[in-house]
Amino acid sequence: MRNLIVENTIELAELMLEDAAEGYDTLAVLFYDDAVKLVSDILLVGEINPIEIDISHPDLNGYSDEYYVDLKAMTDGTCDMFVAPAKSEYGTKEYLTDSVDIAYIDGDAHSSIVKKIEAEDMYEVNIIDDCDDEEECDLDCDECPFADLIDEDDVLDDEDEDSEEEDYFKSLIDFIRDVTKEIRDYFTEHELFTTEDILEFIARRFGPYDEDSEWMRSNCYYFAAILNERFPGGRIYYDVVVGHFVYEYGGVFYDYSGVIPFSEDFVAWDNFDEYDSYQKDRIIRDCIM
Repeated sequence: MRNLIVENTIELAELMLEDAAEGYDTLAVLFYDDAVKLVSDILLVGEINPIEIDISHPDLNGYSDEYYVDLKAMTDGTCDMFVAPAKSEYGTKEYLTDSVDIAYIDGDAHSSIVKKIEAEDMYEVNIIDDCDDEEECDLDCDECPFADLIDEDDVLDDEDEDSEEEDYFKSLIDFIRDVTKEIRDYFTEHELFTTEDILEFIARRFGPYDEDSEWMRSNCYYFAAILNERFPGGRIYYDVVVGHFVYEYGGVFYDYSGVIPFSEDFVAWDNFDEYDSYQKDRIIRDCIM
């Protein structure tokens, strides 16, 4: 397994999207903080079909181990995304198996995960954003945890590289960083929100998670309405089989438990009259009023 150092989850997202564009199925194994950032970055810059996203703040579900972020390359140039806990059940030691072309595994992930993942190429990835020193890391500080991970074969030898080509790539990297910053600034200015923003709000205002909470039962509509008020631009849906309101924002679905997988049983509440006006009247009477 080779070592890979990236500056942030945006860089990792770009690598995974490049892999997917070339037809490779790719996987990242990360803990919650980095996983939720990676999911947000992928949704921001890629043409993604979020098929299943099961990730919640540790304060909501008590799960603090690794997550699998899977990108499955599709023939039309897009890719399907699946996000799920790396363990089959919270609190167990058993990791799920996965088979991909390329895997990026957090350097702090449990060693037994490697045995559960089948991949042609596997990288131990370390994200500089995680460095204790929040200043920009140049990999030269004496106590930097990444300095001893640099593979000399992967480092450009200035003496052997054409300086003009090197300058070109440096300027290209700077350009990409500037564009990425402009996109993030636009999101902030226009109050466009990430998955991380929404999960942090749920954990801060409603956590810790209680499976018996009325927010998951009779008050599910009002929970969705609160998210709609706090994070405008999404849509409230009603699960016609389960009888449960959820909130969709940016293609990701939420309820009190956090991110939930998409279901074909979800019907947009603002179009529910077209689906079943009689049932809508009953739902309003019994669940909202």
